[in-house]
Amino acid sequence: PYARILLTTDFSECSATAVMAAHKLGLLSGAEIYALHVFDAPGRNLMRSASMTMDQINDYIHEERMKAEAEMAAFFAKLD
Repeated sequence: PYARILLTTDFSECSATAVMAAHKLGLLSGAEIYALHVFDAPGRNLMRSASMTMDQINDYIHEERMKAEAEMAAFFAKLD
């Protein structure tokens, strides 16, 4: 068995199927599991060009991150 596993996801059904298959094969048993989802706040560079303040841009990035974290929680909740 593996000691540590990095699960990457884009929150798609394919990702869910892959995680469930790994679970059914026993590959996740006893391992430390880390989940990773990479996001980029779309439009960030355009905001700089549009003379938005860094506070406005940082608020936008924070909101996008919160959305991604909520999606991550929902993704793993549906796997239970």
